[in-house]
Amino acid sequence: MERHVTRRTLRRSTTGAGDLSIAQVEHATHCISCARQLAWYEQLRAATSALPALAPPNVVGVGNSTLAFPAVGDEGDREMPDRASRGMSVRTIVRAAAVLIGVSAVLVPFASNRASAGSSELRFVGPVVAGAGVSVVYAPTMALADEDSVVVRARFRAAGDRRYDSTLPVAQAGILRRDEDGRFLGGLAIPESAVYGLFAVESVDAQRIDTNFGALFEVLVENPHGARHSLQQKVNDLLDRSWEVAVETQRAITRRFPEDPRAWQDLFALEQEVVSALQLDSLKATHRVRLHSLDEAVGPAPGGDAAGAMFWYARLTGDEALEQKWLDLLVDQYPGHPRAVEQRTIQVGVAADNDRDLLTGLEELWADVGPAHNYLGQSAVFAALRLEDPDLFRVWSDRYLITRPEASLWVARQFLGLAGLEDQGLRRLETGLIAMSDDERRPLDLTRRAFEASRAPVKAAVHLAISKALRRTDESGSSTHLARAIDLDQSSSAYRELADRQIERGSIDLALASLSEAAADPASQITVDTAVAVLGPSLDRAIWQGALEEAGQRRRDRIEQTALRTPLPLDLRLSDDLGRRHELVDLLGGGVSVLAYWSPFCGPALEALPQIEALAKRLVPSGGRVILVTSEPRSPAAGTALRERGLDLETYYDESRELTKTLEQFGTPAFHVLDGDGNLWFRDVSLDEAEGKAAVVTASVDGW
Repeated sequence: MERHVTRRTLRRSTTGAGDLSIAQVEHATHCISCARQLAWYEQLRAATSALPALAPPNVVGVGNSTLAFPAVGDEGDREMPDRASRGMSVRTIVRAAAVLIGVSAVLVPFASNRASAGSSELRFVGPVVAGAGVSVVYAPTMALADEDSVVVRARFRAAGDRRYDSTLPVAQAGILRRDEDGRFLGGLAIPESAVYGLFAVESVDAQRIDTNFGALFEVLVENPHGARHSLQQKVNDLLDRSWEVAVETQRAITRRFPEDPRAWQDLFALEQEVVSALQLDSLKATHRVRLHSLDEAVGPAPGGDAAGAMFWYARLTGDEALEQKWLDLLVDQYPGHPRAVEQRTIQVGVAADNDRDLLTGLEELWADVGPAHNYLGQSAVFAALRLEDPDLFRVWSDRYLITRPEASLWVARQFLGLAGLEDQGLRRLETGLIAMSDDERRPLDLTRRAFEASRAPVKAAVHLAISKALRRTDESGSSTHLARAIDLDQSSSAYRELADRQIERGSIDLALASLSEAAADPASQITVDTAVAVLGPSLDRAIWQGALEEAGQRRRDRIEQTALRTPLPLDLRLSDDLGRRHELVDLLGGGVSVLAYWSPFCGPALEALPQIEALAKRLVPSGGRVILVTSEPRSPAAGTALRERGLDLETYYDESRELTKTLEQFGTPAFHVLDGDGNLWFRDVSLDEAEGKAAVVTASVDGW
């Protein structure tokens, strides 16, 4: 059975102590996890081999006089190796190398106009100004040293860009050519709207990338909006990459702009996610002191941003009096501000007796403020969907997409289920398929091949939706899309659809093979009785069992290629309802477990609880279990939520938030699959995927 190349083999191959076999090379070429690890070890080898010739540890960040900000790294540099290579021993190696080399693997000082990866460096020659060009010099990592030219790709952020925005384009910023000294020279174009830029350097064929040990290269752009916007966009971008560094950067913003309520509101919003539950009350008390200081300093007409920040800061810190004061001021003086529109939308919902009334009120609000906040469009879209009104849904979905363009595929699928909108839904899905292959959507740290692999499940789901929609009108086109869906992802739902069609055509043998592929996913809950009902009473159960075993092995092999196998720290602890502390490894009990993150205050997480309990019961026969975890402070709310739903589940509390931070887990519901020794195999999977991936871990562990 083909498995990941081990870290030891990868390290040996990059140090010359061993070679990868042809099969291993082929696997590493196609596997995102191994490709990232291999590239990272190449960079680490180059960095350590260069140690004797390095200058003293002051080689990073000589400063740019036009952007003389204080450095973030006041408390010392931090390291962040690429996610796929985060093992304990690897972290130790990187930390030691970073100390010896004297570089920061994550933080580029605010004043810096160069970014270094130890063995590689991207240096901006002169100030980096919005709307202008800038010359750059790139000293390559060994993986790119033999190229004649390299491509610099960039993701730029403008003032006002929101957090977690997956629609921000990644584009080619310039091509650099190698000079006689082995450096790469050229120029980059900086967009006029840019305030912050993040870069990677890659080969022309996009198969080798210098990601600066996973941290990428960054620069703050001189712009008419000022340094405040550059720094805030840095934080917004870091939230997708490193929460701890984002918090440190936000603290630097408060030091530079201590009178800005937005800076303090954003800081508390971040800090409350990374401190332990035991520290939260103390943190709130500290911030309430700051809140009252700002309340005295901010004038009666502070502007919409400041008023919105004061309102939200008061709400977050639990000061009800100041919350009401600033909400009244915000809605009265700045009714079109996004935060005011959000609250006005809530007020419309509270006053409405039914969805028709709600939509009438939201229409009036839209006429007043337009697309000021996505919650307005979102509320209307779901109301129209509940009413099953195609005309209202079409109008409001187009409005909603102005503020949330990443929801376009979801909207298209809803079109398919509404009378009169089916054709529009198909066209939208087909447009979405084309857009998914757009290189502008490829993350900076993914090769082109890895990007295509990462998009395969989403593309497959779209192909399957199109196939079902075309089935009555275009059998040939429907079959083509179904075949493409299976080729991309081999999902249980696609195989089940194929089996149904083969049965209609009388191809029982083919249908048996397809149905066994679908049944190989435990989440499908296709049993031998199901197979008999679908394929007919003459089904030979021995033949079915043999086909099922073969399909199961193929499925395990496919899924195992994506496994992380990252060892988690052994001292992670969780608390139960009584406050007793339990080591995570003891809770695992030696078996495969699904960590199910939830919150008693999260609607989607509460809705998922019955499915989570059902999953827990299905895992018992194989020795698996579900461990329900919340990072909320220990309180009766969790137990109450479970009892009200009649669920037999026990919840554990990550009061220190160490497990939460280790998993980079900041949303609910979310699911992670671990083996009995505390190795993380699959991170952030869907609830539908969790059972199947747990079965893969069980089979793999039992087979060793």
